[in-house]
Amino acid sequence: MEGADIMNGPDEANGLRRTQQSDELRHVKSQQGRAILIGGTVALATVGVLAISLRYATDALRSRDALLAIVAMQPLAFFAIWIQGPRLSLLAGPPATAAAAFWANVLSSTVFMITPARISEAVKPIVLTMQTGLPLARGFAAIAVERLLDIGCLAILVGLTLGSVATEYSAEMRGSWVILLVLLLLGFGGISLASSRPKFAESLVRLVPTQRLRHAAIEVLEVLSRAGNWRQLRLPLLLSALSWAASYANWNILLAAIGGIALSPGEVLAVFVIGTLGLVVTVTPGGLGTYEGAIVVALGAFGYPFADALAIAILMRIATILPALPTTVWFLARSSIGLPDLLERLRQGPNLR
Repeated sequence: MEGADIMNGPDEANGLRRTQQSDELRHVKSQQGRAILIGGTVALATVGVLAISLRYATDALRSRDALLAIVAMQPLAFFAIWIQGPRLSLLAGPPATAAAAFWANVLSSTVFMITPARISEAVKPIVLTMQTGLPLARGFAAIAVERLLDIGCLAILVGLTLGSVATEYSAEMRGSWVILLVLLLLGFGGISLASSRPKFAESLVRLVPTQRLRHAAIEVLEVLSRAGNWRQLRLPLLLSALSWAASYANWNILLAAIGGIALSPGEVLAVFVIGTLGLVVTVTPGGLGTYEGAIVVALGAFGYPFADALAIAILMRIATILPALPTTVWFLARSSIGLPDLLERLRQGPNLR
């Protein structure tokens, strides 16, 4: 009997291993199926919205030039998404990599279209933690600095718009500009305090009640100290500027291809800035409604009819999200990370360990 048990031991272990491998394979195939289903559904919805918007637009928007413009915009649209990967990895530091941060940003862009407000921002640190083991607290701190850089870029663009174009909404834009400047002052004030007075910051960390939260606070302090170093912040700042410049260039491509009312570079900048502000204040999935409404208001101020302005807003949305969709499907089909898993993690909330 003892000999039989010894002989059965390896067989049972091999059987258990095969069962585990089979379960893992089924899980991967399930994730692949979900990825294909999600990608196909989003693609069909995108095509449907495009067909409807072009049907009720003017001839200029229904022309082949408008569709060619969307195709021509894809390299810059992809570039604007891709370049945020290296930026996030620089802000978070090792073990985050540019590749992992790129995938995190792509998934966040997709989740943004199906979740309210800016909940999708949490996808980035969660994916970085799952892929590279980056401490979650450090990932969230890097996202905060990343948003601060974007606020700085947006504040500069709003200031340039106010200085170059006068619209009936200049007062509202001036109010937004003041809010952005206040946020910048508070954000960089905190970063400056953390980097210039490390002993004071460390004394505050020691006041944190539990060891787990203290560890999270130390990770946050590391990111803030890195952001306070101008030499280390120069490259993320440059990458931020390039991302915003690519998005602005796409607006010029679309409006130039459509023709109709000719807008100056400053007026195009105003449309771009107002649309972006519509995304910033949104509480709906993907900024649905607030983004299109802001674009309609901006273009209407320069003489565009309502139907044309709405069609242009929808075309711009489609052109912006198109690069993220196949990239997301490809990643989910090859990775053990699934979109349902990410949504469940978002529902549960962060666990800063």
